[in-house]
Amino acid sequence: MLGLLAFSQQMDATWLTGRGVESLWLLSSLLMVSLAANHFQLSLLLRLYRQATHDPLTGLFNRGALEVHLTKIQAWQRETQGQAEAGAVPCSLLMFDLDNFKLINDTHGHSVGDTVLCRFAEVLIGQTRKHDCTARYGGEEFVVLLVGSGTARAVEVAERIRVAVENHAFYSRDSQRIPVTSSIGVTRLCEDEPPQEALKRADEALYRAKHAGRNRVELIDAPCA
Repeated sequence: MLGLLAFSQQMDATWLTGRGVESLWLLSSLLMVSLAANHFQLSLLLRLYRQATHDPLTGLFNRGALEVHLTKIQAWQRETQGQAEAGAVPCSLLMFDLDNFKLINDTHGHSVGDTVLCRFAEVLIGQTRKHDCTARYGGEEFVVLLVGSGTARAVEVAERIRVAVENHAFYSRDSQRIPVTSSIGVTRLCEDEPPQEALKRADEALYRAKHAGRNRVELIDAPCA
């Protein structure tokens, strides 16, 4: 529009005259206002989307976003199964719970507990791949979706994360090291089941890990059709 205005002003000999400069200034101002409004609207939409899909403390996916993502992955699995002779790409769920987390809050305060949750989230991200999905399921429970990993591989990854958490340095406000361990439940995500069923199975495996003494990995496999 600015180009057309400049061209028309050259044609009617008003280019760089008082009237012409005023028209250019007015159109330029309208353009800047429009760009600023669009930028503000886009930024607002992005903030609202992030608030709706991410945990505000750790920055990971929240529970709702995780379930939506699981549904999308299952649809992709079904498409893959129809195209590949080997069948659907295997995916596995890991559900984590920080052992005795209430004791950390009671001993060191909730601010330290929040810091521990954030550092734990960083460990999960550092131990998984970019195309895996990491989410805070609620409280001190977290879920990792391993794309392209069967249960045998998932158990190996879970054990590696368990050791990484146990060896990670978590500190209190007075630089006192806080021992942190995690219990982990592992199961397979089947492409034809509701995501809640797989999450329920992972939660049951997690309960077995905690009941068996904590700081361990337990598997409940599922025969997928």
